[in-house]
Amino acid sequence: MERFFEIDLIEKSLRRCRSKEGFLSQFYFELCNIHPAAYCLLSGPKLETYKNNLNSFLNAMVDYGKGLPFAEKNLSSMANLETGITQDTIAYWEQALIITITANDEKLDQETSQAWRSLIKISLDYILKQ
Repeated sequence: MERFFEIDLIEKSLRRCRSKEGFLSQFYFELCNIHPAAYCLLSGPKLETYKNNLNSFLNAMVDYGKGLPFAEKNLSSMANLETGITQDTIAYWEQALIITITANDEKLDQETSQAWRSLIKISLDYILKQ
């Protein structure tokens, strides 16, 4: 993939989100609220593993957006992590991630939000094709 035009906006937004305590945990809370039957299993004793996987996914997604040579391989490896991403759940993932970003980035504007939506969609679509 070539460099995603708005990647700088996303990187700044992600830094702001990561500076908030509970950012990664909130994603799984939101995911569970949106689709409790499928995602409540992601909480509990394995939550730290899932949070680490989400953090890795976010890093891989940003690298993919930068168009880095190793980024496709890293993003492909996300398909093998315990994330719960499937064709049937991708819309829930997108929605939960946007809700979580919106709640944690106090400077989020329309342009940055749209950039996030685009990158999340193309990244998740890429993972599902693997």
